[in-house]
Amino acid sequence: MNHVKRFFLFTLITASLVAETPQGGSVVVLSHKVGPEINCLENAYYHIFPDVPQLWSAQIVYVNPSYYGVKILYLDSSSRQLQKTVKRLRVSEYEALKQRVDLTPRPSEEDIQKMTLNHLLLKQIELFRKVPVGYPVKIYRFQDTPVKGILKAHEDKGMLISGKDGYVKVPYPMIEKGFWLENRTRNHALDKYIYGGALGLGAMSGYLFFRKNSSPVRSYKMAVSSVTFLFVAELIRQTYQTKIPRKHAFEMIWHKDN
Repeated sequence: MNHVKRFFLFTLITASLVAETPQGGSVVVLSHKVGPEINCLENAYYHIFPDVPQLWSAQIVYVNPSYYGVKILYLDSSSRQLQKTVKRLRVSEYEALKQRVDLTPRPSEEDIQKMTLNHLLLKQIELFRKVPVGYPVKIYRFQDTPVKGILKAHEDKGMLISGKDGYVKVPYPMIEKGFWLENRTRNHALDKYIYGGALGLGAMSGYLFFRKNSSPVRSYKMAVSSVTFLFVAELIRQTYQTKIPRKHAFEMIWHKDN
């Protein structure tokens, strides 16, 4: 009976060790402080791969007991495109990197703000993320057709836009420029000037056109003219507010800082 227990215990231990051992090609999470795919913010703060400029994302992959592979996406400033590259990471390098990330405190809001100001890629993403959700947008993509629709969300890697053909995800590095539209709001401080001016112009026009008529007719025509001018002024104002929205433009800044 003791032999049977030992056999089952040995089997359980062996199975658990096999389950915890990474398989070739499987993605390895460097630390509990970063995700399976290391993003540009995590890389900038923890200095995981400082030798890769404008890193967009990275995945560490288990290859064999001797080393790990790293799949990297980075922004090429000259072509303004995401490029792929790979590098090898020795086990000793991986363990040292893991220990350093584990011991580094998580970034505070102040840390993130400082990095955003000093890091071109983060600064660009922050600029695009300021476009408000729920408004009509038109995005011009690098070497691709423009995307037009309603901005539904800012995801980790780009904008989610709802257009006539469904949802389209636009990665931030692929954006060259664009604009979002905002309906104009009524400035009530101008009401007295606009409506007063319309009434005055209407009365003046009525008087000029009907000055030869009798006083009762002339007064009536002046009142009709004033109301007409007031109606036209309101119609123009409503059309301006609803049909001619305010356009807010934005563009990429890669070329400005490179």
